[in-house]
Amino acid sequence: MTTFIHTGHSAPFLTRLIARVRASAEQARLRHIEQKGLREMLALDDDLLRDIGVTRGDVAYTANLPGSRDRAAELRKLSKRGNRW
Repeated sequence: MTTFIHTGHSAPFLTRLIARVRASAEQARLRHIEQKGLREMLALDDDLLRDIGVTRGDVAYTANLPGSRDRAAELRKLSKRGNRW
């Protein structure tokens, strides 16, 4: 017969595990929202994108970045290149 000894260490492990799962779910949710926003931006006409300070290429490039990259920061950086028109 096997006897298990409870050491009391499972609660912190489970707490950390749950926190990681929640953080991953939140990151996935935010990436989904970000992708939706980028798709909506791609649906705008070129004049509106120009008013925002980006090109369709900027938005497409940003949309294709890996999910681990901060796409919003990259798009802001591209928009600060100045008026290219």
